[in-house]
Amino acid sequence: MSIGTEKRVSEGQPLLPTTSADVKDEHRPHALLGISCVALSAVCFSLMSTMVKFNTYTMTSIEAIFWRSIVAITLNYVCIWYSGKTLYVAPEDRLMLFYRCLAGFSSISFAFYALSQMVLADSSCIVFTSPVWTFFLGACLLHERIDVPSFACAVLSFAGLICVVRPGFIFGYSHATAQSDGSWIAIGSAMLGAIGQAFVFITVRKLKGIDFMVIVHYFMLFSMFGSLAYMLLVQRVFVVPSTVGVWFCVFGSGVFTFVGQLLLTKGFQLEKAGIASVMRYLDVVCVFIWDYLLLGEKINYWSVVGAVIICTCAAVIALRKVHKS
Repeated sequence: MSIGTEKRVSEGQPLLPTTSADVKDEHRPHALLGISCVALSAVCFSLMSTMVKFNTYTMTSIEAIFWRSIVAITLNYVCIWYSGKTLYVAPEDRLMLFYRCLAGFSSISFAFYALSQMVLADSSCIVFTSPVWTFFLGACLLHERIDVPSFACAVLSFAGLICVVRPGFIFGYSHATAQSDGSWIAIGSAMLGAIGQAFVFITVRKLKGIDFMVIVHYFMLFSMFGSLAYMLLVQRVFVVPSTVGVWFCVFGSGVFTFVGQLLLTKGFQLEKAGIASVMRYLDVVCVFIWDYLLLGEKINYWSVVGAVIICTCAAVIALRKVHKS
């Protein structure tokens, strides 16, 4: 699977073949159906992030993971049951599936914590550097060949990261968004979330024979019990949503996670991988819009510059990866 087809908090990547199926002309879907599905999936994932951010105003990020996982796994299981699929996983795939679930849970735990402590747009931009980390991990762990243009884009993307992080010794300590800028702990957490996603992409490459709904089922199950264990053993506090708005966002975060995954997978089946992978970065644009319109957070213009650099570099890496494959 190419880097360009892998993307935003672990469950946001396509797990089915990314080439269009051979169908007869009379049954061929509309030319814009595939790219529309990918675009809608980006909208869904951005709304999911916005709702999780809203939930963290009244609960911890771990609790947001717990509630989201319950809703998403319920919807996913209904589809598995309706389609008659089995949850059986061959013994030789179980250890890699465990690694995928562990990496995914770690990734969203770090990413959601950063999301709760930073401006949504900033944390999302940092997490969206995951394709760059995947590029480096693919070279180190899978011994994939590094080409000069992709390497240059990977290095340049860190310039965009600096624009988003805005270290004080470069940008100064007094500016319009100084009060809302994330701490170095939150920034580090977002970067760990991006690296965790990169590990997810690496493990998913080893699980190509398993249906994506089965992988999502076990990932959500792992996330549900993992977050519950953390709340019982470490946090020892549990918040039950008490307002209609919070309940709406709890259900919405799970629903948009599930629907976004289905749309993304379908879109990558119908559309060329290169075009579809670039459309995934519409997610960042939507996050900036929702963050400003719905959450009312102040967005630093340097974050916009950084987002453009990061998305452009990641898109180039994705396109070159697809072209080579």
